[in-house]
Amino acid sequence: MFFANRYLEGLSYSFISPKKREFANIENGLEEVKIINPLGEEYSVMRTTILTNLLDIAINNEKNGAEKFKLYELGNIFFKKENDYIQARALSLISYGDTDFYKFKAEILEVLASIGLSDLEAISNEENKLFHKTRCADLYCGDKFISTFGELNPKLKEKYGFRSRVYLTEINLTSIMDLTKTDRKYKVINRLPIMKRDISLVVSDTLESVNIEKIILDSSKEIVGLSLIDEYRGSQIDDDKKSLSYSIVFQNALKTLTEEEINKEMEKILKSLEEKLNISLRK
Repeated sequence: MFFANRYLEGLSYSFISPKKREFANIENGLEEVKIINPLGEEYSVMRTTILTNLLDIAINNEKNGAEKFKLYELGNIFFKKENDYIQARALSLISYGDTDFYKFKAEILEVLASIGLSDLEAISNEENKLFHKTRCADLYCGDKFISTFGELNPKLKEKYGFRSRVYLTEINLTSIMDLTKTDRKYKVINRLPIMKRDISLVVSDTLESVNIEKIILDSSKEIVGLSLIDEYRGSQIDDDKKSLSYSIVFQNALKTLTEEEINKEMEKILKSLEEKLNISLRK
Protein backbone atom coordinates (compact mmCIF):
# COMPACT_ATOMS: atom_id res chain seq x y z
CA MET A 1 0.00 0.00 0.00
CA PHE A 2 2.73 2.47 0.97
CA PHE A 3 4.80 1.65 -2.12
CA ALA A 4 1.74 1.99 -4.38
CA ASN A 5 1.10 5.48 -2.98
CA ARG A 6 4.80 6.40 -3.31
CA TYR A 7 5.61 6.57 0.39
CA LEU A 8 9.17 6.13 1.57
CA GLU A 9 9.88 4.34 4.83
CA GLY A 10 11.54 6.30 7.62
CA LEU A 11 13.56 5.16 10.61
CA SER A 12 14.36 7.70 13.30
CA TYR A 13 15.71 7.79 16.84
CA SER A 14 13.47 7.02 19.81
CA PHE A 15 15.59 9.38 21.94
CA ILE A 16 14.74 13.04 21.31
CA SER A 17 15.02 16.50 22.82
CA PRO A 18 12.14 17.59 25.13
CA LYS A 19 12.08 20.82 23.14
CA LYS A 20 10.95 19.02 19.98
CA ARG A 21 7.40 18.35 21.14
CA GLU A 22 7.17 21.85 22.61
CA PHE A 23 8.36 23.38 19.33
CA ALA A 24 5.76 21.42 17.35
CA ASN A 25 3.05 22.33 19.86
CA ILE A 26 1.99 18.69 20.16
CA GLU A 27 -0.36 18.15 23.08
CA ASN A 28 -1.10 14.42 23.14
CA GLY A 29 -1.55 14.20 26.91
CA LEU A 30 1.26 11.65 27.29
CA GLU A 31 3.94 12.03 29.97
CA GLU A 32 7.47 11.76 28.63
CA VAL A 33 9.90 9.16 29.93
CA LYS A 34 13.18 10.82 30.94
CA ILE A 35 16.53 9.09 30.41
CA ILE A 36 18.56 8.74 33.63
CA ASN A 37 21.97 9.09 31.96
CA PRO A 38 21.35 10.83 28.61
CA LEU A 39 24.08 11.52 26.08
CA GLY A 40 22.90 15.13 26.14
CA GLU A 41 19.74 17.23 26.10
CA GLU A 42 19.13 16.33 22.45
CA TYR A 43 18.61 12.70 23.51
CA SER A 44 17.24 13.11 27.03
CA VAL A 45 13.64 11.81 26.66
CA MET A 46 11.88 8.97 24.86
CA ARG A 47 9.51 10.09 22.14
CA THR A 48 5.76 10.10 22.83
CA THR A 49 5.12 10.68 19.13
CA ILE A 50 6.95 9.99 15.87
CA LEU A 51 5.54 13.12 14.22
CA THR A 52 8.23 15.47 15.53
CA ASN A 53 10.87 13.36 13.78
CA LEU A 54 8.89 13.19 10.54
CA LEU A 55 8.42 16.97 10.52
CA ASP A 56 12.19 17.44 10.83
CA ILE A 57 12.83 14.97 8.01
CA ALA A 58 10.20 16.56 5.77
CA ILE A 59 11.48 20.13 6.14
CA ASN A 60 15.05 18.98 5.48
CA ASN A 61 13.88 17.33 2.26
CA GLU A 62 11.95 20.40 1.12
CA LYS A 63 14.92 22.68 1.84
CA ASN A 64 17.05 20.37 -0.29
CA GLY A 65 14.75 20.67 -3.29
CA ALA A 66 12.20 17.87 -2.89
CA GLU A 67 8.99 19.32 -4.33
CA LYS A 68 6.98 16.20 -3.43
CA PHE A 69 7.52 14.06 -0.37
CA LYS A 70 5.73 11.16 1.33
CA LEU A 71 7.09 9.33 4.36
CA TYR A 72 5.81 6.82 6.86
CA GLU A 73 7.37 5.31 9.94
CA LEU A 74 6.22 2.28 11.89
CA GLY A 75 7.87 2.39 15.29
CA ASN A 76 7.52 2.57 19.04
CA ILE A 77 6.41 5.44 21.23
CA PHE A 78 6.98 5.58 24.98
CA PHE A 79 5.15 7.25 27.84
CA LYS A 80 4.55 7.07 31.56
CA LYS A 81 1.10 6.27 32.93
CA GLU A 82 0.87 6.62 36.71
CA ASN A 83 3.66 4.27 37.90
CA ASP A 84 3.86 2.23 34.70
CA TYR A 85 6.10 2.71 31.69
CA ILE A 86 4.23 2.03 28.45
CA GLN A 87 5.64 1.10 25.05
CA ALA A 88 3.17 1.24 22.16
CA ARG A 89 3.37 0.63 18.42
CA ALA A 90 2.52 3.64 16.25
CA LEU A 91 2.22 4.41 12.55
CA SER A 92 2.90 7.97 11.41
CA LEU A 93 2.50 9.48 7.95
CA ILE A 94 3.52 12.84 6.51
CA SER A 95 2.98 14.18 2.99
CA TYR A 96 3.43 17.40 1.05
CA GLY A 97 3.43 18.41 -2.61
CA ASP A 98 1.09 16.46 -4.87
CA THR A 99 -1.65 15.90 -2.27
CA ASP A 100 -4.55 17.53 -0.46
CA PHE A 101 -6.79 16.87 2.54
CA TYR A 102 -9.02 14.39 0.70
CA LYS A 103 -6.24 12.46 -1.01
CA PHE A 104 -4.46 12.13 2.32
CA LYS A 105 -7.65 10.97 4.00
CA ALA A 106 -8.15 8.33 1.30
CA GLU A 107 -4.62 7.02 1.88
CA ILE A 108 -5.26 6.73 5.63
CA LEU A 109 -8.52 4.87 5.02
CA GLU A 110 -6.68 2.51 2.65
CA VAL A 111 -4.13 1.74 5.37
CA LEU A 112 -6.84 1.06 7.94
CA ALA A 113 -8.86 -1.06 5.49
CA SER A 114 -5.79 -3.26 5.03
CA ILE A 115 -5.99 -4.25 8.71
CA GLY A 116 -9.74 -4.79 8.63
CA LEU A 117 -10.99 -1.41 9.81
CA SER A 118 -13.92 -0.02 7.84
CA ASP A 119 -17.12 1.98 8.44
CA LEU A 120 -15.01 4.83 9.82
CA GLU A 121 -16.43 8.26 10.57
CA ALA A 122 -14.50 11.52 10.22
CA ILE A 123 -15.54 14.27 12.63
CA SER A 124 -14.26 17.83 12.28
CA ASN A 125 -11.76 18.91 14.96
CA GLU A 126 -11.07 22.63 15.37
CA GLU A 127 -9.26 22.38 18.72
CA ASN A 128 -6.03 20.49 17.94
CA LYS A 129 -3.29 23.13 17.74
CA LEU A 130 -1.04 20.95 15.60
CA PHE A 131 -3.48 21.16 12.70
CA HIS A 132 -5.23 23.73 10.51
CA LYS A 133 -8.47 24.76 12.20
CA THR A 134 -10.76 23.89 9.27
CA ARG A 135 -8.71 21.08 7.69
CA CYS A 136 -8.52 18.64 10.57
CA ALA A 137 -10.66 15.66 11.56
CA ASP A 138 -10.80 12.83 14.07
CA LEU A 139 -11.36 9.31 12.77
CA TYR A 140 -13.64 7.01 14.78
CA CYS A 141 -14.66 3.39 14.42
CA GLY A 142 -17.92 3.42 16.32
CA ASP A 143 -17.07 5.03 19.66
CA LYS A 144 -13.36 4.16 19.39
CA PHE A 145 -10.95 6.98 18.53
CA ILE A 146 -8.51 5.98 15.79
CA SER A 147 -6.47 9.07 14.92
CA THR A 148 -6.44 12.78 14.15
CA PHE A 149 -5.34 13.81 10.67
CA GLY A 150 -5.16 16.96 8.61
CA GLU A 151 -3.12 19.89 7.39
CA LEU A 152 -0.34 21.32 9.53
CA ASN A 153 -1.28 24.53 11.37
CA PRO A 154 -0.25 27.55 9.21
CA LYS A 155 1.63 29.06 12.17
CA LEU A 156 3.66 25.87 12.55
CA LYS A 157 4.15 25.69 8.79
CA GLU A 158 5.74 29.14 8.94
CA LYS A 159 7.66 28.26 12.11
CA TYR A 160 9.26 25.23 10.46
CA GLY A 161 9.76 27.06 7.17
CA PHE A 162 7.61 24.89 4.89
CA ARG A 163 6.59 26.34 1.53
CA SER A 164 4.10 23.55 0.80
CA ARG A 165 1.00 22.52 2.69
CA VAL A 166 1.84 19.58 4.92
CA TYR A 167 -0.50 16.72 5.88
CA LEU A 168 0.15 14.33 8.74
CA THR A 169 -1.34 11.78 11.11
CA GLU A 170 -0.36 9.24 13.74
CA ILE A 171 -2.20 6.04 14.62
CA ASN A 172 -1.59 4.23 17.91
CA LEU A 173 -1.80 0.69 16.58
CA THR A 174 -1.56 -0.91 20.02
CA SER A 175 -4.73 0.83 21.17
CA ILE A 176 -6.80 -0.36 18.19
CA MET A 177 -5.57 -3.95 17.82
CA ASP A 178 -8.80 -5.30 19.33
CA LEU A 179 -10.69 -3.75 16.38
CA THR A 180 -8.57 -5.22 13.61
CA LYS A 181 -9.61 -8.28 11.64
CA THR A 182 -7.12 -10.88 10.49
CA ASP A 183 -9.50 -12.96 8.36
CA ARG A 184 -9.51 -12.24 4.64
CA LYS A 185 -12.27 -12.66 2.09
CA TYR A 186 -11.46 -12.95 -1.59
CA LYS A 187 -13.66 -12.55 -4.64
CA VAL A 188 -13.22 -12.86 -8.38
CA ILE A 189 -12.13 -9.67 -10.15
CA ASN A 190 -15.05 -8.11 -12.00
CA ARG A 191 -14.18 -7.96 -15.70
CA LEU A 192 -17.24 -5.93 -16.68
CA PRO A 193 -16.81 -2.22 -17.52
CA ILE A 194 -17.32 0.51 -14.95
CA MET A 195 -19.36 3.67 -15.49
CA LYS A 196 -18.40 7.01 -13.92
CA ARG A 197 -20.55 10.02 -13.13
CA ASP A 198 -19.56 13.30 -11.46
CA ILE A 199 -22.00 15.45 -9.53
CA SER A 200 -21.62 18.89 -7.93
CA LEU A 201 -23.87 19.65 -4.97
CA VAL A 202 -24.74 22.84 -3.10
CA VAL A 203 -24.82 22.08 0.61
CA SER A 204 -24.82 23.84 3.97
CA ASP A 205 -21.35 25.08 4.92
CA THR A 206 -21.57 23.16 8.21
CA LEU A 207 -22.53 19.81 6.65
CA GLU A 208 -19.86 17.10 6.85
CA SER A 209 -18.99 15.22 3.65
CA VAL A 210 -19.21 11.86 5.45
CA ASN A 211 -22.98 12.36 5.94
CA ILE A 212 -23.48 13.00 2.23
CA GLU A 213 -21.33 10.01 1.25
CA LYS A 214 -23.37 7.68 3.45
CA ILE A 215 -26.64 8.69 1.77
CA ILE A 216 -25.13 8.33 -1.71
CA LEU A 217 -23.83 4.83 -0.93
CA ASP A 218 -27.12 3.76 0.67
CA SER A 219 -29.08 4.96 -2.37
CA SER A 220 -27.61 2.54 -4.91
CA LYS A 221 -26.34 -1.04 -4.77
CA GLU A 222 -24.45 -0.52 -8.03
CA ILE A 223 -21.86 1.88 -6.55
CA VAL A 224 -18.36 0.42 -6.24
CA GLY A 225 -16.45 3.66 -5.74
CA LEU A 226 -17.10 7.13 -4.35
CA SER A 227 -14.68 10.00 -3.80
CA LEU A 228 -14.85 13.70 -3.03
CA ILE A 229 -12.93 15.45 -5.82
CA ASP A 230 -13.51 19.16 -5.18
CA GLU A 231 -14.71 21.65 -2.57
CA TYR A 232 -15.60 25.23 -3.52
CA ARG A 233 -16.51 28.35 -1.59
CA GLY A 234 -16.74 31.67 -3.37
CA SER A 235 -18.71 34.40 -5.09
CA GLN A 236 -20.87 31.97 -7.06
CA ILE A 237 -22.14 30.32 -3.86
CA ASP A 238 -24.08 31.85 -0.94
CA ASP A 239 -21.95 32.68 2.10
CA ASP A 240 -23.59 29.95 4.20
CA LYS A 241 -23.15 27.33 1.45
CA LYS A 242 -20.36 25.36 -0.21
CA SER A 243 -20.12 23.22 -3.32
CA LEU A 244 -18.93 19.62 -3.04
CA SER A 245 -18.17 17.55 -6.14
CA TYR A 246 -18.12 13.76 -6.09
CA SER A 247 -17.00 11.10 -8.53
CA ILE A 248 -19.26 8.01 -8.45
CA VAL A 249 -18.24 4.68 -9.99
CA PHE A 250 -20.94 2.16 -10.95
CA GLN A 251 -20.49 -1.52 -11.78
CA ASN A 252 -22.67 -4.61 -11.76
CA ALA A 253 -21.26 -8.07 -11.05
CA LEU A 254 -23.40 -9.83 -13.68
CA LYS A 255 -23.97 -7.45 -16.59
CA THR A 256 -22.86 -4.24 -18.28
CA LEU A 257 -24.92 -1.31 -17.03
CA THR A 258 -26.67 0.83 -19.64
CA GLU A 259 -26.89 4.63 -19.72
CA GLU A 260 -30.58 4.37 -18.87
CA GLU A 261 -29.85 2.24 -15.80
CA ILE A 262 -27.15 4.65 -14.62
CA ASN A 263 -29.54 7.58 -15.07
CA LYS A 264 -32.09 5.83 -12.86
CA GLU A 265 -29.44 5.23 -10.18
CA MET A 266 -28.48 8.91 -10.30
CA GLU A 267 -32.12 9.92 -9.95
CA LYS A 268 -32.43 7.74 -6.83
CA ILE A 269 -29.30 9.30 -5.35
CA LEU A 270 -30.40 12.89 -5.99
CA LYS A 271 -33.88 12.19 -4.64
CA SER A 272 -32.44 10.76 -1.41
CA LEU A 273 -30.10 13.73 -0.97
CA GLU A 274 -32.92 16.21 -1.49
CA GLU A 275 -35.32 14.43 0.87
CA LYS A 276 -32.86 13.70 3.68
CA LEU A 277 -30.49 16.67 3.61
CA ASN A 278 -32.23 19.25 1.40
CA ILE A 279 -29.32 19.13 -1.04
CA SER A 280 -29.59 20.31 -4.64
CA LEU A 281 -27.44 20.05 -7.75
CA ARG A 282 -25.14 22.97 -8.46
CA LYS A 283 -26.24 24.74 -11.65
